[in-house]
Amino acid sequence: ASGDVLQAWNMDVFSEYGFGYPVVVFGLNNEIFCAGSDYMTGWIYRWEAQDQPQLWLSGAELKVFGDIEINQNGDVAFASACFQGLMTIGSQTYTAPYGYNVILAVVDSLGSCTGIQFIPDITIQFAEVEWLSNGQVLAAGDWYSGGSIGPFELQSPQWVYSYFLCEMEPNGNVTWATSHPVNPNGITGDFEIARRKSIAAAENGEFYLFGKQRGDVYWTPTLQTNGPIVTGK
Repeated sequence: ASGDVLQAWNMDVFSEYGFGYPVVVFGLNNEIFCAGSDYMTGWIYRWEAQDQPQLWLSGAELKVFGDIEINQNGDVAFASACFQGLMTIGSQTYTAPYGYNVILAVVDSLGSCTGIQFIPDITIQFAEVEWLSNGQVLAAGDWYSGGSIGPFELQSPQWVYSYFLCEMEPNGNVTWATSHPVNPNGITGDFEIARRKSIAAAENGEFYLFGKQRGDVYWTPTLQTNGPIVTGK
């Protein structure tokens, strides 16, 4: 609290895509959770401030961690990404259905995955998660062209990046999902929210979203944010 450095650790990892930046959050009793990835494995370390970091969970084929958040029960929600095929979270194995997948998952305090959702994309993307006061998980990110988020089929009006928002139960069921595209003359939404704490939920259930855009973004039929007009080269 005085600004003095008490301890420091070093983790020697190799990141396949340069996306191995770790994300850190405090859990119950000020436990520290640090998530990141190396060549083929995503990992979460868990420790108390006076201890050395201990591996708590690993996942084969988890390429990046965009975000992790802990709720009051010690459950961990995280957003990651993987390729198509088999992938694991701890001792559990899943089949990722798309060529590139955004993964939304909830893991209980014992490290067992209670729910998972795969969202299609065209590359390895980051996403952001936030626990809501109703016990569900809010997720936000950007994606290309649209697709299915749980039972909701969403399609952008043009083959460009859009923003997606969805709410997921801890068991992986998606209760609602929306997509907010740029205008037909725009280019990409460029949300790029990884590790930026770009969504925040209020106690009344409302939430705030922060990102960046190129072009105009249509949030509703009557509400849009306008990008700057660019002239010249």
